[in-house]
Amino acid sequence: MRHLVPFTLTAMILSRAMLPATAAAQSSDWKLSAQLRPRMEFRHGYRTLLSEQAGGVIFFSQRARVGVLYNGDPKIKAFLQLQDVRTWGDETSTSADATADKFDLHQGYLDWLPNAQWTLRIGRQEIQYDEDRLLGNGNWNQPGRAHNAIRLMWRKGARSAHLAWAHHEKGEPTVWSAYPGDQNYQDLLFGRVEQTWQDGGGNILIIFDSYDRAALPDADRYRVNGLPPNRWTGGLYVKQRLLGLDWRGEGYYQTGKYEIGPSVDVPTGSRHDIDAFMFGASVGRDLGAVRVTGWYDHISGDDQRHDDRFAAFNPLYGTFHRFYGWADYFISIPGDTRGLGLQDLALKLTMDAPRSASAQIDLHYFWLARRGEFESAKLGFEADAMVSIPLRHALNVQCGYSLVLPSETLKELKSTVTADDAGHWLWTMLDFNIP
Repeated sequence: MRHLVPFTLTAMILSRAMLPATAAAQSSDWKLSAQLRPRMEFRHGYRTLLSEQAGGVIFFSQRARVGVLYNGDPKIKAFLQLQDVRTWGDETSTSADATADKFDLHQGYLDWLPNAQWTLRIGRQEIQYDEDRLLGNGNWNQPGRAHNAIRLMWRKGARSAHLAWAHHEKGEPTVWSAYPGDQNYQDLLFGRVEQTWQDGGGNILIIFDSYDRAALPDADRYRVNGLPPNRWTGGLYVKQRLLGLDWRGEGYYQTGKYEIGPSVDVPTGSRHDIDAFMFGASVGRDLGAVRVTGWYDHISGDDQRHDDRFAAFNPLYGTFHRFYGWADYFISIPGDTRGLGLQDLALKLTMDAPRSASAQIDLHYFWLARRGEFESAKLGFEADAMVSIPLRHALNVQCGYSLVLPSETLKELKSTVTADDAGHWLWTMLDFNIP
């Protein structure tokens, strides 16, 4: 990958140098974008509770992105976006480490537009729908998320439809084999149909993904007729402004096959039929410069480990940081709740300040959807606060703080029974962004 760095930079410099020599009508054929986002974090209870003896940690991470868009042909567009993501100190030497092993292609796709209604996008691309609930770009995470996919998009007036397919293989195989990425899908297929109307809109989303446990011992027993198991997720999202309030409602059902084990509870592993769901609702209102939103989410859980039904919903490839508290205690569901699901009752306040500054406060109360082996389903309280201040046109600074007040159940869930009575996370970030 490091050999791609000089080639890409040279191509971008040459393309930029060529622009002044072209006619004014052609100067918009190329568009450059860039982002530099260093972030400092102090963690003393981020993601999990710390024991009383453990100390907090301070570190810096950084995202650097550069992109170039070609749109000189009305039928063709091409976008290339490179990124370097690292924690300060990842390099083994500040003078001798030139591996560029944190350098990556974040997006690289080609658009073909045969007419005004249709677009065919092929390549590595971000995919976002419905506030990033099930498909999102994971923007808070410094690497973000992108998919290698083929996406067909149609829009006419207030109606649109999208169909996409992504497929993974390791290397360039000569025969079919199960994809060995246990944390990733081998196939992803989804369809989405949307209709908008005055002050609102709605859509139906259906997602199919196929995954494999190839790295596990005895992996063949997880497959059906030699094929890996698969999962179907489908549902409805609706939003509407009514009586001066902004309403949102969504619900999804999940079915297919899931493999549990080998584990302590299920030492030999077993195949389960997925029967899971989630739903969420919110209502918001503007009160002058303050926006108030009430929020409730329910993610189904499973406390019957030995039957043939798996009832824990998986929110797939969404941006979880946006929904379940910024301290990210529940960013990997169902794993972070041991498959017992999650309920979240939240109050969110967004405030506009002079000179385009803003502030946000989110208050969450969490409890399990299923109590399981715990005496109580209550998980505790989280308060998140963030301030964003523009410094220049393309530069702003953000600061945030999260406080987690755990219940005894959350301490047991995180396996830190002797943990502190509170978790703390403090961060500050500069964001230079030319879109």
